Amino acid sequence: MASKGDALKQCPIFADLSSEELQRVAGSAKEKTFQEGSTLFTENMAGQSLFVIRSGSVKISKMLGEGDERTLALLGPGECFGEMAIVDGGPRTTSAVVVKKAEVLTLEKKDFLALCDGNPKLGYKLMGNLARLIVKRLRGAQDKLHAALERALKRGPQGGTGSSLDVPIS
Repeated sequence: MASKGDALKQCPIFADLSSEELQRVAGSAKEKTFQEGSTLFTENMAGQSLFVIRSGSVKISKMLGEGDERTLALLGPGECFGEMAIVDGGPRTTSAVVVKKAEVLTLEKKDFLALCDGNPKLGYKLMGNLARLIVKRLRGAQDKLHAALERALKRGPQGGTGSSLDVPIS
């Protein structure tokens, strides 16, 4: 299995760090193993950590209504998730469940902030990388939303054609 540093380097947040910087982050990351079916977190649970998958796979999903769960992503080695938690510590917006036994690295918000405070150059890199990852994911979500809105507008009300829909963006 890859070292902690090698596993972290696959994640976009840590991809451009030097060997020394990677080792610093790896020293703060904790190794955990979860069995198939384990829930890592659920929607609305307080978030305090970022996850990087070393092996196995994790399903990210969202509840859209009573009993209507939608899979948003199936993630594997080198991928990370839960990054919003190290920014704001707010409630999780999705759920994460292990679909194949997973070995992960976790980085707690307090440890992430301590790394940034202790080495401002590293902190600047990490925050920039984190911002780019969040923006990339936000743009992807916006594209999906726009496509869904276009399909809905083309169908119109009760199967009719054409319609308008006011959706405030900001």
